Amino acid sequence: MKRGGIFFISLFFCFYFSLLTVEGRAESYGTVSTGLLTLEKKYPYYLFVPPEYTPEKGWPLVVLLGDRDGTEPAELANQWLDWAKKNQLLLLVGSVFLKENSVPQEVDRWYLEIKKEVTERYHVLPSQILLLGIGTGAQYAAYMGLEHPEEFAGVALFRKAWPGPLEKMMKTKTDPKEQASFYVAVDPQGETFQAVEKKAAELEKKGYSITLDPLKAGEDLSAHRDRMIQWFLQETEARSARAKAKQKGGFKKTLREMRKNIFGN
Repeated sequence: MKRGGIFFISLFFCFYFSLLTVEGRAESYGTVSTGLLTLEKKYPYYLFVPPEYTPEKGWPLVVLLGDRDGTEPAELANQWLDWAKKNQLLLLVGSVFLKENSVPQEVDRWYLEIKKEVTERYHVLPSQILLLGIGTGAQYAAYMGLEHPEEFAGVALFRKAWPGPLEKMMKTKTDPKEQASFYVAVDPQGETFQAVEKKAAELEKKGYSITLDPLKAGEDLSAHRDRMIQWFLQETEARSARAKAKQKGGFKKTLREMRKNIFGN
């Protein structure tokens, strides 16, 4: 075998096994607690971790933003516990609410910081982090999903969506990599429904993936949240498959370029 051929094969295997090492590297998360936890910061927040949690595999995370309807965050977390258990996911509920007509950046930083702490403590899959908002929390989640799409794989909005005090601050992205997918469950008879439809059409024209689900006023969320989590898992699986296909194509292209550099045309 020619010397150049031996060199190329050696280089190929070094490159290949280095990718495997990075891909298969196990993270160390230490000893962690499970169940419903109250975690202290400047403001407390609540984290549910399934009893079956193990750091050997990655887990989905749902960041839940509640409505300013008098429901305490701890109570809200308890209302969603059975659902989180059934779907085997971590549930994060904050205790900070965005005030009407206020500047949201400070609240953004708080939520992104506690999200970061959770993902450092637990083995959360970055490709399966869902932002979920209800009522006034949904309007803020709509803003967050457009402003910080790199932080979430998808955004679910119940009862409210983009129309509201924060709409003027919402900036869209043109790069598909910077576009979160949206699941929107609102009342077709509600006063903001036409505005929601108009915004959804505007976002779809720019490349965003939008799923609308009719949710009547006063209707129980049970069926909708089950459909929502199925939508989310299907969306993330499809996105992951596209990313792997693109990565595989890029890997083959790199090998062709390496061979060309060594052997010429």
